[in-house]
Amino acid sequence: MQNSDIKDHVPHECESFSLPSLAPVLPISGRYAGRITSPIHGCFEMDLRIDVDPLHENSIVCHCISWDLTQLFEDVIANRSCRWRVDRGSWILQSPDVKTNELGVEIQGAAIKWNTAHSETQVWIRIPRNEPRLSLAQVTLDDGATVSTYQCEWQSHYFRDVALQIDVCAPVNLEPVLPRYDTPQRTLTIESVYADAGINVTINTQQKLIEDEARAWTPGELHQTMEDHFSELSGSPQWKLWGLIAGRFQKPNVAGIMFNRAELGSNLPERRGFAVFREHDSFDGLKPDEPGMQQTEASRKYLHTFIHEIGHAFNLQHSWEKDRPNALSWMNTAANYDERNGQGSFWCEFDFRFDYEELVHLRHGSHSSVVFGGDVLGRGNENDPLQKTKR
Repeated sequence: MQNSDIKDHVPHECESFSLPSLAPVLPISGRYAGRITSPIHGCFEMDLRIDVDPLHENSIVCHCISWDLTQLFEDVIANRSCRWRVDRGSWILQSPDVKTNELGVEIQGAAIKWNTAHSETQVWIRIPRNEPRLSLAQVTLDDGATVSTYQCEWQSHYFRDVALQIDVCAPVNLEPVLPRYDTPQRTLTIESVYADAGINVTINTQQKLIEDEARAWTPGELHQTMEDHFSELSGSPQWKLWGLIAGRFQKPNVAGIMFNRAELGSNLPERRGFAVFREHDSFDGLKPDEPGMQQTEASRKYLHTFIHEIGHAFNLQHSWEKDRPNALSWMNTAANYDERNGQGSFWCEFDFRFDYEELVHLRHGSHSSVVFGGDVLGRGNENDPLQKTKR
């Protein structure tokens, strides 16, 4: 399928391409990027994610390697130079063999291509110790027909980078605009929660004020407002998402919704926009000048609603829709969990993180299944049998 996560610049020739010299401190987990070095039968790009050691103390290790391959093309059509990219698929290697020696770090194992008949590709990754801070990953792939090599340089401690635009309706432009919840250990925000999941979220802090007219919003109105105000909206998949803080929904019990999907009348690629309804009863206690239990509970629910709806945009379904009704996850709800485990159980036991299967999806799922505007909600790899491998 076409890969539309197009970068701002595509070099004229593969040979002239060079990546910035960035270097991490140990550990080696994070995102690497590079291009094919052998054989040269086309211009292929690799986006590599290594997940074998902790990013920080609040981050779970998935013990996975994954990558996406993209082929770059250039041609002259109607006297115009045209360049485009084609997605060649995504692969995942679970429970890799990782060894450290005097030469560096070596990783190997058998990977599986997402959404295929699960034929295996043998993988060898070498990160030489003589490189500054282990910044270079040399990758060899053997699919049984072709042996290819890639050279990838370290890009980030995060596995994905996301730009989030959040606009707000004028009548609910009240503090706090964005969620913030204080726990005894630390303060949680949208950015910190997704950082725990290995996702770097950058929020555009210049919110646009949108007139609400005290209406009860419908999915169609939300979608039209997204088209009118989302400055980065594209008809193609990309790592950019839009959110709206509105007054109330047409169904008063709804605190938030990922509205951009076909079943709600969307005619754009799905999973591009969500809304949180500030006038929902759960948020009545959001009064910074009146601290207390009501403020604490409202702040917690406000954050949960944002993280939950953004999770849907990443193509994460509800926990009970995946036969995990007892999951302690952002994709579960207190009402659902407490019904099975006792009143108040969810918030007492919840560690404010996604479950393991969801982390594998967010970090290592196929590009089309995770990227905003890719596969439709509920379709893709989150429930793929290979994710149920013992960890």
